Amino acid sequence: MLNRDYVNGLIHNGDAFTFLRCDRSSPAFWELKKKEVMAMIRQLGCPTLFLTLSAAETQWSELIIILTQVLENKVITLEEAESMSYEKKCNLIRNDPVTCVHYFEHRLKCLWEILSAPCGPFQGYELVDKYVRTESQVRGSPHVHVLLWLKNGPKYGENNPESIERCIEFIDKLISQFATS
Repeated sequence: MLNRDYVNGLIHNGDAFTFLRCDRSSPAFWELKKKEVMAMIRQLGCPTLFLTLSAAETQWSELIIILTQVLENKVITLEEAESMSYEKKCNLIRNDPVTCVHYFEHRLKCLWEILSAPCGPFQGYELVDKYVRTESQVRGSPHVHVLLWLKNGPKYGENNPESIERCIEFIDKLISQFATS
């Protein structure tokens, strides 16, 4: 470390910060993740869909029931959870962010099962792979950004006018399926 040329070489090559690759807040970690995504794109092509999924804790009555039991040692009904004031729900959520994150992860896991099911919303387009980046909003609530690759999904801009029409039909089909679910 006393050799200035050696240290400058580490910094110049990006090797000085590799030990931080496991720290989610470090540039080295996100550089590694960027390389993973780029490798997926090289192997699988452009993703078919991009999703952003946010937690809606105040609207999840089951979570409110759990939080009331954990924080107040009180059992409430679904109706009581639904009629609870917004401020009370926010207070419960604020006081137990760990349970909220676990519940969000549980709902996300259930969503992946639905999206991967042969009779799910991507029927006819098998879910080949996904890349998920989890972030926390300012209030501490998690949300995820997702790239999805679907088998036989339409490709936009194949220098083919039919590709645009195929993309429009695909999007319309998904929007109408999700709107009716």
